[in-house]
Amino acid sequence: MLELGILKTFDSEAHKAGVQLVGSLTTYLDDISVSVSIAASALVVGNYVLVAIPGGNPRDACIVASWPQGSSGGVTDHGELTGLGDDDHSQYLSVARHDITARHPLGSVVPHESALNNLGDVNVPSPADEDVIYWDNAASKWKCKQPSGGSVDKRFYMLANPTTIWRAWANAVSSTPRIATVASVSGDVITMTTGVAYYFGEWGAAPEYMNASSVYVLIRNTTRGENAWVKATPNGKTGKTLQVTNAADIASWVNGNSIRTYSTCGVSQAVELDISPCIPADATAVFLKTQVADNGTMAYAIGLQVSKDGGAGTWCNTFAQVTDLLNCAYPSIPIQTNRHINARDRASGTNTLKHQISAISYIK
Repeated sequence: MLELGILKTFDSEAHKAGVQLVGSLTTYLDDISVSVSIAASALVVGNYVLVAIPGGNPRDACIVASWPQGSSGGVTDHGELTGLGDDDHSQYLSVARHDITARHPLGSVVPHESALNNLGDVNVPSPADEDVIYWDNAASKWKCKQPSGGSVDKRFYMLANPTTIWRAWANAVSSTPRIATVASVSGDVITMTTGVAYYFGEWGAAPEYMNASSVYVLIRNTTRGENAWVKATPNGKTGKTLQVTNAADIASWVNGNSIRTYSTCGVSQAVELDISPCIPADATAVFLKTQVADNGTMAYAIGLQVSKDGGAGTWCNTFAQVTDLLNCAYPSIPIQTNRHINARDRASGTNTLKHQISAISYIK
């Protein structure tokens, strides 16, 4: 609120003042702030001052104007202004301007409730996150589309970064399957007889390399007919160790066992990738970026292929067509319900092929 007062004291250094409210012999405000927009020369003891008191709290009071007694200080009471009922500011909202159809696209004057009554007919049997509603003209009602329920509506989602799920780049490779020999097993770590960890992917910090936050790679102990999932190479891509997701899967593996990249799809050269760490449940398709280069003698089908389940006619191809030329593609493929896909890489010779597959986005 605003109060009229008489300036009693003024401290120019602290910019504080004492004020007696007009019409009161007892109401005195001491040590209150003075607006810095008021020149010190205008703050003469005895002047009228206009005091703003926010919320009626004197502790927050501030002098906002000062003028000599006897001069015209203007109207200080809003109720004394003339023309308060004039409608001469067209940009301001009035009752008349508010209650017009043009301001309400729903087609009715305020209140809006009558235009929203049809929402009472929405058919949402079990609402869930990300559900949307749409108008079914034939049924004359609003209905629900459930992206997670497998109905007509699907959503496209981008990953925060392209995420590597199969890579052989710093160390070129030969065609899969790639085979190694077990030297020993300790807990969830397999030690091989040679430093060929890169056979099973280049693992490191995401998103440039494969790691357990993006993918697992299926391997098979062909000696015992048992599978395990690789999640890391603890001593580097040229080291001798592989770390698996479950120590129990390799508990019976021993020195001399043969291991290889593997896929349950039955295609001998395929590698099965579990991308559930980076792709959420209920996803039905994934968009990839594939890169391939080969420094050997080119022939048909040299390069990289991806497929949901390895079925005939389902492979999406990125072939190296010229020696040492990087080829890129952006295939989109369905994924299995467990979020597995298959990759197949074919080199022109021994350790001639470089490749990388990154997940970019998915449909859910």
